[in-house]
Amino acid sequence: MKLLSEKFEPLQSQLTRPFESLGKSMKSYYLKKADECVHMVLGIIAPDQESVILSALQSKTMKAETDITTLTAETDMTTKSIISAYHNAADGRTQTQILSLIANDHTKTKLQELIPGISTFKIDNARKHALVQGPGLILSQPKVYRIKLTKPKLNHFIEFILNPTYSSIVGFGQTTLRLSSNAKIEVPKIIRNVISSRIINTYTAYCLENDFPCFSRASLYRILKVCYASKQKALQGLDNITASGLNAVDILHKIVSKLEAYGITQGESKNLNDILHLVNQFLKFEYKMHLCKLDGCVDHCTVFGLSDPLEPKFSSACSHTHEITCDKCSMVESSIHIIREKMHSVFVHVPDSIQEELTHDIDVAEKDLLDWKKHIMRTLHQDKAKTEVLQSMNSDQGLIIMDWAMKYLPFQFRETQSDFFGKRGMSWHVSCLVTKSSNEDEDLDLQSYIHIFENGSQGWFSVANILLHLFDHLSVSKPELKEVFLKSDNAACYHCSNLLGFLQQNNSMFPIQVKQYNFSEPQSGKDLCDSKTGSCRLHMLKHTNEGNNILSPQDMKMALESHGGVKGTQASVVTVPNETEAKTRYKIPQITTLNNFTFTEEGIVARKAYSIGEGQIIGNTNDINLSIEKVRKMQVLQPFCEGAQLKGKVSLPKRTQDTTALEQDQQEAIDSSMETNCEENCAYFSCPDRSCNKTFAKSCNLERHIQVGTHTYENTMPGMDMAITIYAEKTETMKQYQNSILVENQQCYSSIDQEDDKKGWALKSKRQASRFSPKVKDYIKSVCVSCEKSGNRPDVYALSEELKKVTDENGQKLFKQCEWLSPNQIRGCIAQFLTKMKKGPSEPKKSKVCAEEISKTEVDDDALLEVVEMLNESELGENVCGLVSEVFSVIGT
Repeated sequence: MKLLSEKFEPLQSQLTRPFESLGKSMKSYYLKKADECVHMVLGIIAPDQESVILSALQSKTMKAETDITTLTAETDMTTKSIISAYHNAADGRTQTQILSLIANDHTKTKLQELIPGISTFKIDNARKHALVQGPGLILSQPKVYRIKLTKPKLNHFIEFILNPTYSSIVGFGQTTLRLSSNAKIEVPKIIRNVISSRIINTYTAYCLENDFPCFSRASLYRILKVCYASKQKALQGLDNITASGLNAVDILHKIVSKLEAYGITQGESKNLNDILHLVNQFLKFEYKMHLCKLDGCVDHCTVFGLSDPLEPKFSSACSHTHEITCDKCSMVESSIHIIREKMHSVFVHVPDSIQEELTHDIDVAEKDLLDWKKHIMRTLHQDKAKTEVLQSMNSDQGLIIMDWAMKYLPFQFRETQSDFFGKRGMSWHVSCLVTKSSNEDEDLDLQSYIHIFENGSQGWFSVANILLHLFDHLSVSKPELKEVFLKSDNAACYHCSNLLGFLQQNNSMFPIQVKQYNFSEPQSGKDLCDSKTGSCRLHMLKHTNEGNNILSPQDMKMALESHGGVKGTQASVVTVPNETEAKTRYKIPQITTLNNFTFTEEGIVARKAYSIGEGQIIGNTNDINLSIEKVRKMQVLQPFCEGAQLKGKVSLPKRTQDTTALEQDQQEAIDSSMETNCEENCAYFSCPDRSCNKTFAKSCNLERHIQVGTHTYENTMPGMDMAITIYAEKTETMKQYQNSILVENQQCYSSIDQEDDKKGWALKSKRQASRFSPKVKDYIKSVCVSCEKSGNRPDVYALSEELKKVTDENGQKLFKQCEWLSPNQIRGCIAQFLTKMKKGPSEPKKSKVCAEEISKTEVDDDALLEVVEMLNESELGENVCGLVSEVFSVIGT
């Protein structure tokens, strides 16, 4: 105080009035005292530096004031811009999004001052939007659709179309359905058994009968279109074994219907029909997915199923045990067992004649069904020969797939009626060569070679000449090719002793050696040649549509090479004189049971199934009639075109690895991370009702909403998307129902036989020859005579059923069960009789001599056995007269 009293005079008075109201002298006095006070304090803090500190303090104060003024001006401009945008917004949703930018920066009172007329409800919505979605985040307005397709009606129609009468679910595979948002929904694969128009007609009639309002026909068509399902199609040329298996399932369905009439309950009948339906779908689509070489199930292991227990050379030992049971595979055998038990339980109410028919039908159906299952395993296993050859093939090796195409009938751009009839087809042979691409990352190269025959038959002699010509051509056009693998179907021109003996005897003299010859399972030989044939036929059709005619082999070659030709395809015109074919007696024992042949210096190593057993060695032959000089008789009229040719491409089947466990672990990790992120990011509470679009910032508001129950629903899904969603749910329910059938009938499944009893169960069984009784022959002959008079052809299926039911004058059955014939047996008998009728009566002595000769050579005549085998494997609709003439022509040779 002493220091202050010396340098600072005390104030005369303290300022109590506003500074602006003072007079000039008083303002000057207080400003002077303030200046002295400041300098005095600065002198105490920093002596002799009062002016420097005061200048720095003044600069700082002025800068802060400038920043505050600028920030306030900018804030005011941003707020004004936001408020201006709020007023200019077209709808309330956009206003809420804009207001969320400043909703949390001011109080409600301040906001109501800035934006006159705004309600607190809008401010709360803006703050909720900033909390839930983010400040100013723009959200597209959800589409609200008019509900024309109501959910009850959709459920009613979709349940109707998923009835087993109209739709069948496949045991494996999926179909992808797309919503309008491009989202994908996976559903089990469905096959629709009835066309859409008939389903709609039936449904509208059903709704009309039950007084149920249904959609319009246009809406029903749109629903069927989005709820996609595969459609059944009529097919021709199905293999006999598969067709017999499908027919066996139909026979079992008929047996179940008869049993229902004789005493089993409707529930038991429905259960049996469901089991048969599962068996049918399982064998058609799913069983092939179960098969592999290394499997603990007897029904899945191809090595075990195709190993001959009686021949060690055709058998391989498994390194694993077979202790696993597959319910679906066991269901095939057990379904027959269950039906037999039901049949025996009601036999007391069934007449003896009907019992005999039911027993016969179920025996035939069981044999055909099991043959179908064996056929599937043999087909899949034989196809592995091609796959493994392609996967292990070197750059100097190739795979040749051969097949005869269906004869091409002459075709004219403008054809008269007289030219339309009496055509004679032209034979052409397709050979597809698959080689390894020079670039390992690319697909395999495919080159096709077509031999068009001017003269020549479709026999082994023509095939041998085709191979000779093809080897010579490849040795020049592909000098890097040293070895080839051959593959074809089981036609008699390929699968015969003469061709295999010719290849083995002259293999060392070929410019390209043959390493293996693998045959496909009979009636399962569809391959690249068939697809290439379709492409060539389409190319020739386009050529004729341009005003050209195809009347000769030369015209075919010109058509195939027109406009650059078919990609990767070359054609040549050849002729092979049949009269020069040499006769040979070379035979391979039991050749019809052998399917895989490996050519070595010691001989041919033959196997019944691919790579199973060490195989049987067939020694080399030295038949002069099988030499190259005796066989090479082909004359090339028009060779393959020269020059660089574009190569086709074929994809190599990719090897699959068991990564299921890894994928499951990764999916679990993804799911857990998604749950964690959701817990961290979800700072709001949604209504548990999925159809309600309410969300709340506080849990108390959500609880109040749930208690009150004022849900807000908006239809944000188009009607067709709703139909797809319901369809997906219903199909999944159908799949679960099939699984429940397996579980319910699991106790009824027969236990698996011992391994020693079932080893080799999938091998082709030997057929026992049986003679038809004279009484049956006479009856069929009388039917043929009556049909010849009326001009009608006998119905072999109706005649087969007639043999079971026809009676004599006493009401007794005319034929015993052992005398009943199948449709194929009746077809052969009718063909033989009609051929004899056309040839006319023969001399008794000559007929007797022929019979004696046939009886003597019946056991050793392999040609006859091959023809009989070919007849048994022929297509159902093949011309009978043509088959019979072919039989007699081969027997005559």
